[in-house]
Amino acid sequence: GHFVKCRFTCDKKACHDGGVFWMCLIKDENVVMSAGGDGFIRWWDASVLDEAQVDNDASMDYDIQPLKQLLIGTTKTTTTSSHSNSPSVSIRHVMPWNDDQNELLVQDGEGVLWKAIPKKSQVLPLWDCHTG
Repeated sequence: GHFVKCRFTCDKKACHDGGVFWMCLIKDENVVMSAGGDGFIRWWDASVLDEAQVDNDASMDYDIQPLKQLLIGTTKTTTTSSHSNSPSVSIRHVMPWNDDQNELLVQDGEGVLWKAIPKKSQVLPLWDCHTG
């Protein structure tokens, strides 16, 4: 049946500060990408997620570290699990800019489209559109 196997945490905290608004499995790289209200896009090892085991009598939490992460709204990228207390942007959607996923198009909750190039640690605003 459908049940919760475990709850993923990062340094004993939620893997994202705020909601997770987007996730994607990249089968070729065996990676899960996630993005959300904290302004981070994070890459996770899909094998670790799939094979996670916990002692449900003690805790449902399974601590995992991202393979890498990129903060949208700045040019900061890290391989550690530093969380931001004040999000740069709240990410709503991510899609590949090109076929090989080396560049990403990111939509935030404030009407800005960003071009992200994770391998070069570049984040560039492309278009800003506000309504009202």
